[in-house]
Amino acid sequence: MIKKETLAQIILDFQEEDLPELIERELKIDLEIPIKRATAILGPRRSGKTYYLYSLIKKLLKKGVEKERILYINFEEPKLVTLSSNDLPVFLEVFYEIYPQNRNQKVWLFFDEIQNVKNWEIFVRNILDKEKAYIFISGSSSKLLSKEIATSLRGRTLNYLILPFSFKEFLKLRDISYKKYLSSSEKANLLNGFREYFSWGGYPELLIYPKEKRRLINEIIEVTIHQDLIERHKIRNTKVIKLMFNYLVKAKEFSVHKFYNFLKSLNIKVSKNSSYNYLEFFNDAFIFFPLRKFAYSLKNIEQSIPMQ
Repeated sequence: MIKKETLAQIILDFQEEDLPELIERELKIDLEIPIKRATAILGPRRSGKTYYLYSLIKKLLKKGVEKERILYINFEEPKLVTLSSNDLPVFLEVFYEIYPQNRNQKVWLFFDEIQNVKNWEIFVRNILDKEKAYIFISGSSSKLLSKEIATSLRGRTLNYLILPFSFKEFLKLRDISYKKYLSSSEKANLLNGFREYFSWGGYPELLIYPKEKRRLINEIIEVTIHQDLIERHKIRNTKVIKLMFNYLVKAKEFSVHKFYNFLKSLNIKVSKNSSYNYLEFFNDAFIFFPLRKFAYSLKNIEQSIPMQ
């Protein structure tokens, strides 16, 4: 059980901190929905979910909502490593103790990377049923609100996907013109921007600090594989995971059967079922997106296996 003082400190620290400068994203969502559902922001690590939650908080403040009516918790905060589902109601209790006036008015609750807490969905469901609160949650797992959660929260969320910057957002960040008619210099600038975006993608940190983009992209890959695959799914055979990642990156098409034979040639024992599970884990962490083979026949499309 985490001490109330620690929880209060986290709440008050947020109240004192200034929100960072933000880049406007294309995703638009309502801050006051008229139904009892939590708003979920899903996406890969480092795609900008936390900053997107900050942008929503800034919009609330701009509308005149007092910051005391807003609770923001990042569940990757080191002080919350031992946090359990039993601590979650205490967090809300402390929030109301600090700001008792909030019990009789609407509040906005932002829970960042909440999937780190086991049985978190029971807590969220209870708030939706009993409190005057708008809830926004974020997570780095596509299954955060589907297969992995208990039935208690299904049908009680509105899900939004936020990915790294689109090319349009990239151009806005770089202040590159993309109007219909361009001068020679504007066209050259646009093409240079496209080459950079096509080569490195749109992860915000890479665009803000391009000098270290190779180091940053490697670190994002390592952290994602370690935390969202190996730790999350308790995978012991880490070598297979890394081999599969490299195989997927370099292959135009992926076949579990061929990959299984490839591992066999290296004297690495792993079942085909495990390989299929690992593929699903990569998809879950937004690292790879499976596609079915195109066909004019719906039957042929459905019979094809994604990523085969």
